[in-house]
Amino acid sequence: MARLYLIRHAEAAASWDQDPDPALSDKGRAQAEQVAGSLLEQVLSDTPILSSPMKRCQETAQAYAARVGLPVQIEPKVTEIPSPYSALDKRMVWLREAMAGSWTDLVNAAPGDNPCRPWYDDLLACLINCRQDSVIFTHFVAINAAVAAAKGKAEVLVFTPDHVSVTIIETDGQALHVITTGQAAPTRVI
Repeated sequence: MARLYLIRHAEAAASWDQDPDPALSDKGRAQAEQVAGSLLEQVLSDTPILSSPMKRCQETAQAYAARVGLPVQIEPKVTEIPSPYSALDKRMVWLREAMAGSWTDLVNAAPGDNPCRPWYDDLLACLINCRQDSVIFTHFVAINAAVAAAKGKAEVLVFTPDHVSVTIIETDGQALHVITTGQAAPTRVI
């Protein structure tokens, strides 16, 4: 079994409907340092570090990587859920609606033009096929997808992971198993 530490990125400097790829806020940089310290107590120092290609995840991961002296491997499969809209004002409306629904509806909606199906399939395959313990810096919806799959839940929103919360799951190469969900907090999205 491989143990996967899914860390939600620290607070971003802008929301999903304001910037397609924001960096961390000042508070977020402090949160990244805080989680780096707590991870040192939970994870072996030679555990690989993976990050979504999004700035907020990479910056959160760098705080931990600097402490353990390991590189951050960019893993596109753990990135933010793609929106079918490029216009920022439409993205948040779409996300709110998506999070109120089910994975079945979301990944099967408009199959020809739906970026969610390949994202969802790739994310779960990436996590299930991890062969070694890994620290993975990712996103709110990606963590929900992993936890929902592990628990056999249909809902997109299973819980509301706080910034820099650590959700621990295991994979046996066939399925995901939740060890513990990270600290929850209200979100601005829903």
